[in-house]
Amino acid sequence: MQMEEILIKEHALEQQKALVSGPLEDIAFDQRARQRLLKAELPEYILDFGYVILGNIHTHIVKITNTGHFPVSFRAAGQVLRDTGFSVELDRVKHLPYCETETFEVRFDPQSANLPLGEVDVLLPIKVSGGPTFHIRLRANVAVPSLCISRDKVEFSTLQCGQCQEETVQLHNQLQLPCKWFITVNEPVKKVDKHLPASVRRKLLQELKAKPCVFEALPSAGALAPGQRCNVRVRFSPTEEKSYRSELKINICQSSQHLQLQVSGRGLEPQLEFSPPVLELGPLLPYSRGVEGTVVVRNPCEFPIEFYSLEFDQQYLAEEQILRMLKDYDCHNTLLLPPRAPGEKLPPEVLEYYENQKRLQDEQAKSKTGK
Repeated sequence: MQMEEILIKEHALEQQKALVSGPLEDIAFDQRARQRLLKAELPEYILDFGYVILGNIHTHIVKITNTGHFPVSFRAAGQVLRDTGFSVELDRVKHLPYCETETFEVRFDPQSANLPLGEVDVLLPIKVSGGPTFHIRLRANVAVPSLCISRDKVEFSTLQCGQCQEETVQLHNQLQLPCKWFITVNEPVKKVDKHLPASVRRKLLQELKAKPCVFEALPSAGALAPGQRCNVRVRFSPTEEKSYRSELKINICQSSQHLQLQVSGRGLEPQLEFSPPVLELGPLLPYSRGVEGTVVVRNPCEFPIEFYSLEFDQQYLAEEQILRMLKDYDCHNTLLLPPRAPGEKLPPEVLEYYENQKRLQDEQAKSKTGK
């Protein structure tokens, strides 16, 4: 404000010198000299909206204060804002008293003006009656959120069913505006025949909903600040022996752009061959010594397989009891543990946790009986 007063004063002194040096008969009636007096060059005010997402509406409040000693009247030349996305709510202000303030709103809506992406720069004049014209430069940069991905294809190695493998991709927000995203899996929609009985259709639909995803992104959604990066783990969990191929779609909020991540892998399912497939022991008298039969089990796979009886294997029953005590199962009732080679026991960390929990339960039981 003081700078403006100094500039106006210097401009007035320059015009006064010009008038004095001119003919005397022109001094009192020189209208052009008065117009020149009002054309003092003043610095611009800058209102920068920064980055604005196409489809969003931003507003800013501007205050105009009368710092002079006399009431002033002024108005904004709003017609220059046509088709720029900017608009102001400022009517003609009359006789604003000394030290009083007038407040108005500047609004920027790029979509209403069908603006392309890029910078917008407009000069808004504020014309003071009988005084100089002030200028407010309105700026904005119209943009849409965007992301970059470190790679567009992930190929998993051949994996046994019951195991999973993870690969990492990185998302990067290179723009100067925040970006929200979420990931969906493009899989063919499996339809249930509408002519089936209602109970059968309901059961099939529940099975489809409960079926775990073969490819999964963790996390599946997030937000990135300007310049921020995020690592996304892509998990492959085959459920049957076949080749898998799918596509992860990375959706960007408030943007028509989306990224595609091609994912592929192959599952191997353990298989056993029994010979004979059906064992017939024949008739047997009561209280006899019994009869035995032999079954040959063959592993046709290229990897070792461990098999056991769910009813009679004591190690399996003990491990099931241990695993039931663990936490951190996901929504599909799945818990990730390090892969075990056939014949190996549970990881030492799991066994140690079980022993600690069992000891704690025993101590709690003793304290209750002691009371």
